[in-house]
Amino acid sequence: MSWVALDRGIRLATESGQPAPLARWIRERDAIYDQIMQLGWSPARQAFRQYVEALARSGRVDQARMTFAKMLTYANHLGLYSEEIALTGEQIGNFPQTFTHLALINAALALDDRLRRPGYIGAAAGSAMQAVPMRRNPTRV
Repeated sequence: MSWVALDRGIRLATESGQPAPLARWIRERDAIYDQIMQLGWSPARQAFRQYVEALARSGRVDQARMTFAKMLTYANHLGLYSEEIALTGEQIGNFPQTFTHLALINAALALDDRLRRPGYIGAAAGSAMQAVPMRRNPTRV
């Protein structure tokens, strides 16, 4: 979103003729774009990677682990996810969503790979599967 905000600000300033630090905005916009494309784009898949996967692959392992743990809290009582999660935490869109589950699995694998690398010393070294205790819900549906 930062890239879009800067891009639209550049466009508005240019089209309206209003003074703005265009050189700085262009430099920052381009730096954000380059980082997104280098860390978040998968040429093999022709798609953007899930956020946790991008954090893990960029070396921000503790942040990736925390985000992954938070994501797990949005599953329903069966551990399933919908297409989207509203700001309220409510699951919206198609349900269950296969692509969401595949992205979650890919993120877990990328995070686990980083956590298991020799020399990793983080807030809590170990496996991604140890990030959050599995919820056990005895309720049957």
